[in-house]
Amino acid sequence: MTIKEAILKSLEEIGGLTNYTDVTSHIINKKYYDFKDAKTPTATVSALLGDFIRVGDTRVKRIKQEGGGYGYYLTKNEQNIGIDVLIGETQTQTSKVFKDDKSKSFDERDLHKLLSSYLKNTGTYSKTIFHEQSNSKDNNQIWTHSVKLRL
Repeated sequence: MTIKEAILKSLEEIGGLTNYTDVTSHIINKKYYDFKDAKTPTATVSALLGDFIRVGDTRVKRIKQEGGGYGYYLTKNEQNIGIDVLIGETQTQTSKVFKDDKSKSFDERDLHKLLSSYLKNTGTYSKTIFHEQSNSKDNNQIWTHSVKLRL
C-alpha cells in the first residue's frame, strides 16, 4: 500500500473531520504504511494532504479550523460532519476575501495571476504584457510595452 492509499484509507475509517497528526497516528497504529526511519512522518502526511488539495483531487476536502490548522475529510463523509461546521467555515472564508464589502472591484493585475494559474493547470500557457505609462515627452510614445512570460 502506498502512503497516499494509506492516507485515503485512514480518512475513510476516521469518517469525520480530522487533522494530519491524527491521520499519521492512525496510519502508524493500523500499520498501513511503514515509515521506517523517517524523522518527520507527520510532515510527510501533512504535505501529501496538501497535495490532494492543490492538485484538485475531489476525494479529499479541507476546512480551516479556529486554531489556525486545517481539518481534512473525505467528500463522501461530508454528511457525517455537522453542517454548521461547514457553513460556518464558508462564511468566514468569504468574509475574509471581501472584508464585508460585497461590491469590491478587482484590479486587472490581481486577477491576471489567478487567470494565469488556472490556464497553467489546464495545460495552456499565457503571455503577460504589462502596459505602463511612458515618462517620455514624445506624444507618439504613450505606452511602453514590456513583455514578460509567466510560466
